[in-house]
Amino acid sequence: MGRPKNKNSPPSAYKNLQLRAQDNTSLGKIITYIQNYPSNTQTLMSGVVEAWFLPFTIDFNDPNFREIAIHCARTCEARAATIREYAGLDQNLSQQPQTNSVSISEFTSSEKKADSKPDLLLEEEEIDTEGFDHMDDIGI
Repeated sequence: MGRPKNKNSPPSAYKNLQLRAQDNTSLGKIITYIQNYPSNTQTLMSGVVEAWFLPFTIDFNDPNFREIAIHCARTCEARAATIREYAGLDQNLSQQPQTNSVSISEFTSSEKKADSKPDLLLEEEEIDTEGFDHMDDIGI
């Protein structure tokens, strides 16, 4: 998928992650929110993706693994606390009984049409790496 690659050009050292969704879907609403967010989108999204996935991309035996994992876990926990506060939820959800509410995956999958194209495209493309510089501070 993506654009055709020139067979004579060297492979790109950069990866690009592109999200697309219809405006009326939950992902479309998230994309609109992020596009209107008063911050550098590259910095915002790289921080979110790094916190969520980075520990899974580092060898467990890496000497910095534990420090990175703790940093990412704390980042995710802080965001979870912000969501709970915003939604007026108890800060200790682990002790609350579970409800029969619809999961996010069920909610988002019900919005998709059977013939819709994938929302997530991964393609090689040169991109601005601004926003990844802060990871140097923790040894990456």
